[in-house]
Amino acid sequence: MFEVIAVLGVSYQAGITQGSGAIHSYGLHGGFQGKFNVSPAFNLFIEPQLTMYPDRVDNAFSWRSYDLAGSIMIGLTYKPSGFSQSWLLREGFASIAAGMGNTGDMLFNTEFMLGKWLEKEHINGVRIAAGSTTAFLENHDGRGDRDFNVNLCVDYLCNLSNLFSDRKTHLFEFIVAGGIGSYFPEAEESPAAVILNGRLGFQGQVAVSEHVGVWVEPRINIFKDRSYRSDLQQPIRGTVGIMFGTSYKF
Repeated sequence: MFEVIAVLGVSYQAGITQGSGAIHSYGLHGGFQGKFNVSPAFNLFIEPQLTMYPDRVDNAFSWRSYDLAGSIMIGLTYKPSGFSQSWLLREGFASIAAGMGNTGDMLFNTEFMLGKWLEKEHINGVRIAAGSTTAFLENHDGRGDRDFNVNLCVDYLCNLSNLFSDRKTHLFEFIVAGGIGSYFPEAEESPAAVILNGRLGFQGQVAVSEHVGVWVEPRINIFKDRSYRSDLQQPIRGTVGIMFGTSYKF
């Protein structure tokens, strides 16, 4: 009837004040969720959290060099029954990932992905990814600056391990992923609201259990250079990076 769940994770916060730009910060948070199971399908929960952010989160500085933020969440969870019979979720998966890239400047990337294999053999599939990219750039006056972008991408997947084997599941799978997407740059000097890009990656995934896998995916992004400093722009810019993630198979 009642459960207590410990929560630990990473946080992102964008603080916007009138007359100044947004302040983007990453942090760590932890808390406890008290969950009341009011029926097999629904539960009510209350979740106090404590988050630690770098000192810049409120545009003020203290002797501790970090800020603590307390919060409390109240919510409702719905647990669908028979989800494995749903066409949308059958042969589907969800993934979260984080990683680094380099395009002359260091990049930090995060992504959340939903995907689906188009047949039971898990050879051809598609995935939709939404994420963020934070580029640490050199400013005009030589100081460091950050450029934050939101991105959306659609990828085609080809599972080579299943393509060349008659088994559906493997301890290790090698997947080729390629697609197109768009960036939505935050930088004020960017002349474009949307920047199209193409990308290609090679994912190696290890099965931890029947439903969970961990993976690493080196990838290349190619896009028209319209989101960085005008004096450093190139006709085409490439980003080489690597993502680390985990997937849950429905």
